[in-house]
Amino acid sequence: DGGGHKRSMSSIFSLIKERGGDVNKLWRTIKQSVVKTICSVQPILNHIYQTSQPEDLTGRMCFEILGFDIILTESLEPIILEVNHGPSLNTDTPFDNRIKSAMLQNSFEIIGIDIENRHSIMDEQKVKFEKRMREGKNVRMTPEEKQRLRESIVTENDNRIKGKCRNYEMIY
Repeated sequence: DGGGHKRSMSSIFSLIKERGGDVNKLWRTIKQSVVKTICSVQPILNHIYQTSQPEDLTGRMCFEILGFDIILTESLEPIILEVNHGPSLNTDTPFDNRIKSAMLQNSFEIIGIDIENRHSIMDEQKVKFEKRMREGKNVRMTPEEKQRLRESIVTENDNRIKGKCRNYEMIY
């Protein structure tokens, strides 16, 4: 799969296996490095999201795709070279198109972007707006109510996501 400097993980792992490398250990180490990297910036990303979307309790108003560039040492130790905040989605080759199209489609499925969900959210917003117009006030939840609702939504989202990961793996 792929060629030159663009290759699939499966082709890289096959090559490493052929040369006697421990692919399971390598993948475990890569996942740990990715999780640690995301954990290091998660508070900042969460703060930015909460300040830009204070009324969103679902966490589904926006998302971000990160591109991790990882190099391997001779002893198969992964080193994160950089994390791309806006990785290229150009599809210069059929291989690029296949990989990136599948990644985007699966990302949309994981976060629940579909027409039914969009209509549901729009209907909820319309009801809230109409209520606010009729009653002349915006009824707000207490911080405790918001926290309980967020926790239940996180659990619901995690359960929904588990069935939609296809070739992806939850690593947190």
